[in-house]
Amino acid sequence: DKRSISHLNKNEQKILVKAREKIKKIQTDLVHSKGLNENEVKVAVKAGLIDADQGWWWHEEWQKGERGATEAIEKGEIWGPFEDAKEAIDALKRTKV
Repeated sequence: DKRSISHLNKNEQKILVKAREKIKKIQTDLVHSKGLNENEVKVAVKAGLIDADQGWWWHEEWQKGERGATEAIEKGEIWGPFEDAKEAIDALKRTKV
């Protein structure tokens, strides 16, 4: 359930507009998006747009890692998941590192 934004001041409302845009972009195009800054996370939490305990995930620092992982998966640079340790070891033996 989303909280009313009427309790946000004018500056927070402007910040919320940017946060919404970034969140939508992350949800639709993770690789080409940018995460929220600290103020955007705080306002998005205050407005009920994101859960307080998940604010870290939306932050730009974390999104850099998400973009990197997504790009690596798309390039075939990440393997797995593996059923067991033997399968993982076999995959490592087949690679040229």
